[in-house]
Amino acid sequence: MAEGRGRNRGWWALPVLLAGLAISWGIRPQKPRQEDAAVPAPAPGETAHAADDWVVGSIGDRQVTFGELERVIQSLPVHARVRYQSYDRRRDFLEAYLQVLALAAHAAEEGYGRDPVVVERLKAEAVERFLREREDLWVRSSDIPDEEVRRYYEAHPGEFHRPAQGRFLQVVVKDRQFGERVLLRLRAALESSAVDPVRTFRQQAERYRSGPDASGWDWDLGWRPTPEDAALPPSVREALGRMREDWTWEGPVESPLGFHVLFRAESREAVDLTLAQARPAVLERLVAARQEALRRAFLEEVRRESGVTVHQEVADRVAEEARREWAERPRPEGESP
Repeated sequence: MAEGRGRNRGWWALPVLLAGLAISWGIRPQKPRQEDAAVPAPAPGETAHAADDWVVGSIGDRQVTFGELERVIQSLPVHARVRYQSYDRRRDFLEAYLQVLALAAHAAEEGYGRDPVVVERLKAEAVERFLREREDLWVRSSDIPDEEVRRYYEAHPGEFHRPAQGRFLQVVVKDRQFGERVLLRLRAALESSAVDPVRTFRQQAERYRSGPDASGWDWDLGWRPTPEDAALPPSVREALGRMREDWTWEGPVESPLGFHVLFRAESREAVDLTLAQARPAVLERLVAARQEALRRAFLEEVRRESGVTVHQEVADRVAEEARREWAERPRPEGESP
């Protein structure tokens, strides 16, 4: 039993795509042959490069070398790689890797290599890796001039200078009585949920909100206070000011928009950073923005060269149909139309 657990410890860290890659390689396990014995370890003095060719495992004719195993481990996230530094852990990883290859081979024999879902996942991974490895689509922090860093810092004071804030969420309905029921349901849903309260609240808000698709009816009021607070209805602004602790509820609060059920989900401390302190964060944002611009320009060039055409009228009709289905969706009992 202990041995079985040891063999499974490496499973979670193997990339999900591994099975798909194995299918695409066309692995076919066959009965092992006597001459398939592992290559003996080289004598002392041989180069490290020669170690890449050591055969550390095999499935029939398919041999797994030390170099291949190292490449797979190095492709894992950093927190996963550190788990496989010791000999025992690498042996566990090898056994799990061989098991995945064997399963992938059987999946290929069953025709899963032609499954549309598998094919699409392979395409998506191939595209992502292609874009990730194109050097002309990458930007270094040293490419960003100091003046550009300073301009960004001065143009976004809210990112680097802000008071202590709370994250506020809301549901807006048209009826006070229904708002009171929504408050009870939301409170019960969040208290019984083990996941992110913001995510849980959003799921519930989509069920209960009955306002038009306008900013005043948005489920997420964001981090406040902010200079934009003046745009909120006065009654809502006053209610937010009373909610000083996380997991605080207010409502239904009446405003010209309807009746607001308000929730404070989380808090963050005040921030006041100098340019030098903010520089790493600014560089990260600017590098990401430049890389995204390069990627978009490259993709647009590929679209032109490939003759890609988007039928906008059809896409708009599909979007309109989705909006209509949302408007006609079944509503909880008591929700306003």
